[in-house]
Amino acid sequence: MPTQKPTPAPQSNVPKQGLRGALHGLDVRKFNRKQAIVATIGLIVVALIVVVFVNAAGLRKNIKLSFNNPQGNVSTNSDGSLSFNSQTVPSTPISTDSYMLPNQTSQIYPRLTAKSGIANPPPTLNDNIKSISYNSTGGNGTQGQFRVYCQYSHFNYDDPIVYPGAKGAAHLHMFWGNTLTNALSTKQSLTTSGGGSCNGYELNRTAYWMPALHDGEGHVVIPKAMVMYYKAGSTAAQGQATTRMPQGLKMIAGNSAGNPTQSTYYHNSIEWDCYDGSQTWSYPPDANGGPSGTTIPASCPGGQDLNSLVYFPQCWNGTGLERSDVAFANNGNCPAGWKTMPQVSYHIFWPKSPTGSYAKWYLSSDRVAGQPPKPNGSTLHGDWFGGWNDSVMDQWITSCINRLLNCGDGQMGPSNQQLVRNFPTDYAGPTNFLTLPTK
Repeated sequence: MPTQKPTPAPQSNVPKQGLRGALHGLDVRKFNRKQAIVATIGLIVVALIVVVFVNAAGLRKNIKLSFNNPQGNVSTNSDGSLSFNSQTVPSTPISTDSYMLPNQTSQIYPRLTAKSGIANPPPTLNDNIKSISYNSTGGNGTQGQFRVYCQYSHFNYDDPIVYPGAKGAAHLHMFWGNTLTNALSTKQSLTTSGGGSCNGYELNRTAYWMPALHDGEGHVVIPKAMVMYYKAGSTAAQGQATTRMPQGLKMIAGNSAGNPTQSTYYHNSIEWDCYDGSQTWSYPPDANGGPSGTTIPASCPGGQDLNSLVYFPQCWNGTGLERSDVAFANNGNCPAGWKTMPQVSYHIFWPKSPTGSYAKWYLSSDRVAGQPPKPNGSTLHGDWFGGWNDSVMDQWITSCINRLLNCGDGQMGPSNQQLVRNFPTDYAGPTNFLTLPTK
């Protein structure tokens, strides 16, 4: 059977020369006005489609994308095409007014901050104060004492006494007591806001702080335990004359510039030592081989832990609230006309070093930018900004200090009342060594 050729398709009168040929075959004179408008619109649409495809091809050729970093700038090239230049995303700096490294047990012990937004909360039975069936006070009849345990609250680069209102202006500090302490803290803010990280919680909104302790390995060190002492003088007359500390009083003790001479107990208001918890202290050599006491010992004997102490002035002129309005007593006696306050002292017990050595440990104030480094621990100092509830302070001063009794763990004398503490005496967070954030 002969092969039949396919029937050829009808031939168009339009020459096959592309768009130009198509336009050549058109006789616009044969169109009426409506047809001419429709044809013109069609031609415009075709032209636009061609332009889009051409430009798209150019963009595909010139654009450079970074899938690792979607941020960047779009720029126009000389030929009219666009280019995408990726940029490195800068790391987000830590806010200088943030509460860095907050206490990791705050979620376990939410009572630390439960009433931070309540101004002047009254003492509440079983919440701030509890009745106890025993009296744990003692004493030798010559020195009144009152003690509270604390947990650290947070860190930041603020100092509301030295740099009031200047966020991030100081070296790194560790804060406890009032949980909202920062550069903007004032007498008003401290006494009306913030939680409390010591016995009694917000009944003691005092702000306590000191330079952060570093382990030399990129961590700040969290204390094992923290005890705040309030003591009378060493005689009965001095104890009985002790009066209330005013709210908003500012005090600094120690020497942020470094003590030039050896310090012993109560001298120069600071001390580093190794302590076994049972009235036995030692002073091993520091990292430079010199005597410790004003510097951090390179190691502690077995059974002893690193301990730091800061002692504050106990004399107040009775009028001002600035650090210039307080002074140390001379042999327990304040200047004529001045008032005698309880002497505040910080007793900070530090955890054992994982390496067994404290030789690399230093305070943030030992390493200040633009200044030569100072011996480790030589700049030990502390700050105190008063925020006690007045009625509670009156109770433990009259019941413990004036009566020359030894009141521990927030116990307030023979009234058998005690400031509540639902947190352990020793820090119970995941670790005592927290990674240091960058400023």
